[in-house]
Amino acid sequence: MTYFAAHFEQQIQRYKTLVIINLVDQNGREKIIGDAYLKQVLLY
Repeated sequence: MTYFAAHFEQQIQRYKTLVIINLVDQNGREKIIGDAYLKQVLLY
């Protein structure tokens, strides 16, 4: 299990329902982080 999945599992156990909002800029310097985050969310 990835750290991402483990973190989300912990949050789901604690709060039951999650609302996931990505505030990372999808252009410029933050695009790499935004793409990696989106990939993890889709894989989860």
